Order: sequence, then C-alpha cells, then structure tokens
Amino acid sequence: MAKHEFRTPGALPRFDVPPFDISALIDCQQRNMGMLVQANRVAFEGAQAVALEHAAMMREFTDDMTKVVASVSRRANADPADHQGDGSDTDPTQAMFEHAAAHIRQIAEQIASSNDTIFQLFDRRTREIMDEVNAMSRPQGPDEKG
Repeated sequence: MAKHEFRTPGALPRFDVPPFDISALIDCQQRNMGMLVQANRVAFEGAQAVALEHAAMMREFTDDMTKVVASVSRRANADPADHQGDGSDTDPTQAMFEHAAAHIRQIAEQIASSNDTIFQLFDRRTREIMDEVNAMSRPQGPDEKG
C-alpha cells in the first residue's frame, strides 16, 4: 500500500487577514448575551402576568357562571309577575361576557407591551452592533494600533 502524503504549505492560498481585536468581539458577544437575558426576563414576566390574568379571568368566569345558574334557577321557580319592572332582571350573562372581554383586552395589552419592550431591546442592540462593527472596520491610525 502506498502512503498518501498531505502537504499543507502549498495546499491552501495565503489569506491576508487584517488585525482583529478579539477582546472587542468578546465584549460585543457579552453585551449580546446580556440583552438576550434581559429580553428573556421581559418575556417571562410577561408570560407570568398573562397567566395571572388568565387565572383571574377563569375565577371570575366561574363566579359569574354561578350567578347565571342561580339567576336562571330563581327565575324558573319564581312567579313571573314578581319580577316585572322592579329592576331585578339585569342579565347576569351580559356581565359575564363584559368581564371576560375586559380580561381578554387586558391580556392582549400585556402581550403587546411585552412584545414592544422586547422589540425595543433587540432594536437598540442591533443599532449598537452596527455602530460597533463600523467602528471596528475603520482603519486604525498609527497611534491607535496596539
């Protein structure tokens, strides 16, 4: 069996790589990770707020449904003449739907607020990265090298 020889000196062309500041790259990545941690915190807190609001909505829905059932039961067992014009026939189902709509609106606002905050974090960091890349790509003067 013949041995195959691999020679590296002439195998690859020589590339001229400009001086590169590795500490600047590390600092940039640390700031990226910091922003991701902050964005994840905002997302978690937003999800937690939505879960709490959803639990409150379900609790209120259960209470409202109990009132609806009790109202229907009272009406089924009462004399129809007893409720005419005394203001007692307010519709508990309407209140139930109004409460649910208010909770859904609150949940939508919480989600939108979290999303907006996260978008602002990413937007700010993206702009910072662009500034950092532009600064790193500028040719350094003789007194700036080091």
